[in-house]
Amino acid sequence: MIGFSGYVARTITKLERRRPNPFRMPGFVLPSAKRRCRKWDTGCRYWMLLLGGILLFITASTARSQEVSEYRLKVAFLYNFITYTYWPDQPNHYLTVCIHGVDPFGENLQYLHDKKINDADIVIRHTKNTAELSDCQVVFISKPALKNLADILDQVSGKPILTVSDSPGLSRQDVAISMVIRDGKIIFDANIKVAQSAGLQLSSELLRFAHEVYQ
Repeated sequence: MIGFSGYVARTITKLERRRPNPFRMPGFVLPSAKRRCRKWDTGCRYWMLLLGGILLFITASTARSQEVSEYRLKVAFLYNFITYTYWPDQPNHYLTVCIHGVDPFGENLQYLHDKKINDADIVIRHTKNTAELSDCQVVFISKPALKNLADILDQVSGKPILTVSDSPGLSRQDVAISMVIRDGKIIFDANIKVAQSAGLQLSSELLRFAHEVYQ
């Protein structure tokens, strides 16, 4: 996408000067940054969410010196989705993220390898058969796998599994969270009803940044 990565890098640089320590507290935005954002437009609040995820994976110097790929950003979003989702029985040792179908992330998944959710290590699995999905806590449904969407949703139905995709409109079709690029930005929709039917709770801190929330 023309200008996408450059726009992201410029925005990171701009926000970086206003928010020197993004790790001071576990939320997306520091209280002082929240106060500043009230004076900015909605784009500010959007990028503060994005920045919180990106800075977990890339340094500021990297962001300034090279382009940030679409799927590196989507990995950052995926991490934030997981972080702000609550399972009925939080995994004690590891949390399994399954990439179902063709993997669009490639080497960008390496940024999740050393990350934890609470005390649980994130483990990445690649699945081809829907029967493998029962052991996942998160299922990312790749675009080629959408031809079997009904089978996938049937397999995870009633289980504490967060479903995520990067195809538009899927949050209206029983997928909990769907990402899409619009006007050069990654936005996401969330379906509270789908999450609740899986026994999951999506944090209000996450939902306030969603483009659309379905209930």
